[in-house]
Amino acid sequence: MADSYAQKPTSMAVGHPAHFPATIPKGLLPGERFAASRPDGEQVEAFVPEGAAPGDVVEVPWSAAPASPTPVVVGVPIDGSGGDMLDIRERDLERGSLATRAEMASERGWTMYFVGWCFCCFCGPIGLIFWFCTWLMHYSRPKEQRADFSRERAVARLSCCTGLSAMVVHIVVVAVVFSIYRRGVKSCHELYTTPACMETPASGLWPGALIVFDCPRICAQASCYSAAVFGGSDGEYAQGSAICGAALQAGVFADGVGGQVLVEVMDGQSVYFGTEGYGITSQAVEGPLPGFIVLPVESTDANISSSNNASVEPLQDPFPAAASDENKPVATTLPITAASTTHAPAVTMVASPASTSSAH
Repeated sequence: MADSYAQKPTSMAVGHPAHFPATIPKGLLPGERFAASRPDGEQVEAFVPEGAAPGDVVEVPWSAAPASPTPVVVGVPIDGSGGDMLDIRERDLERGSLATRAEMASERGWTMYFVGWCFCCFCGPIGLIFWFCTWLMHYSRPKEQRADFSRERAVARLSCCTGLSAMVVHIVVVAVVFSIYRRGVKSCHELYTTPACMETPASGLWPGALIVFDCPRICAQASCYSAAVFGGSDGEYAQGSAICGAALQAGVFADGVGGQVLVEVMDGQSVYFGTEGYGITSQAVEGPLPGFIVLPVESTDANISSSNNASVEPLQDPFPAAASDENKPVATTLPITAASTTHAPAVTMVASPASTSSAH
């Protein structure tokens, strides 16, 4: 190894020796490299010659190759200005991420707000769910984070106010509808429990029989009769129809007024078609069923003649003093199908003896 140093060309500056002594560091073996320091302070690369051991002094050529520079790690002190710069950068990154999250939260809140309006317009109270969920999404965050989500807080408060207002409106509407419904049910309940209101001509009456029927004012409620009137498209109603309901639909007397109605029994039809009039929608029904028509009592100035020659003078004395005994009409009260046996309605028919006997 010493020979190798001698074989290398020597180019030294004037006044410098050709070799300089260097001590072999501990732990090195022959052939390994180490850095030797020249007298002028520059380090060159040297080799451990054969037979040399750590601690021995060897001659190293002055012009040996410079030693490889030792990597230097430059550290930044944690408590110094460099640490502050890192903290600032991390803080900036965190703020940027927080701003992005806040923007996304705000957009999500506005989306749910408008979706709530769509559902409220078409599905009623379902829209309230979206508005209150928007409010909960913001206020479910920890208190220290809410200050960073100011835009989400704005839409959350707006959603809460909108939801509360819509809830009040829905409650008022439901209360009004329920009140109207209860009022109607109560009035119809009184009508259904009043026997005169649901009367219909009894079966077995002969065609052409005339009946004067009195409908009290409580029976004059058109909104309660749509399910109790059948037929009427041609003016004839099927047996089973409420006389007062048929009279209301035919316009014999006004809604809420009541009055007397003249009922004429008809032969009947195989099919009765429903119709609509004066707030009552009658139902269609298949027969064959007996029928009847309703007429205003005021349309008869004197006597009304039917196919069996029966004569009726409503609200008047049917027995004039000049009438002979054999031609004197007989006043009879005809049976009417009633919902109850109490409070029988005022129904009077006046027929001649011949027609009465023929009916029996």
